[in-house]
Amino acid sequence: MRAKNDIKEKVKYFMSLPYSIVIIPEEKGYFAKIPELPGCMTEGDSYEDVINAIREAQELWIETALEMGRKIPLPYEMEEYSGKFLVRIPKYIHRKLVQRAKREGISLNQLVVALLSEALKEREMVDNLKKEIVNELKKELKDIFHHTLEEFEWRMIEERPLKIEYTDKWEEGAA
Repeated sequence: MRAKNDIKEKVKYFMSLPYSIVIIPEEKGYFAKIPELPGCMTEGDSYEDVINAIREAQELWIETALEMGRKIPLPYEMEEYSGKFLVRIPKYIHRKLVQRAKREGISLNQLVVALLSEALKEREMVDNLKKEIVNELKKELKDIFHHTLEEFEWRMIEERPLKIEYTDKWEEGAA
């Protein structure tokens, strides 16, 4: 009984943490996942449904992992970083970086931080632009397909030959 209460308390703790929730609109409803918890995903008909469903899936995921004795990953926001990492680069790039840092009158570390920050900002801007373009294309294609389909259906109705047959023969079993 004590172990079950411990699990409930731990589930409550982990549910209070700021996990990332990714929600993706789909053709009919929404898809949601929690990237920090592998396999924790669900679907819902409405935005509200998918939020409720992902919170329930998260709770079940955490509870099951705890019962199996697995370690629960922390939310990305809570991970600690030292601010240091080792990067191996070709000698010619190292040389160019050192030369540029000297020209600019800053340390190699400052130059690399500035260049990484700029590149990261650019990458995020490109990613956002890609998303916007894809969403616009999806809307346009939906409109084009919808209109094309409507036009096709009307053409089929308008161009379908009207065939009327008259017969004065009485078919047995009819009527």
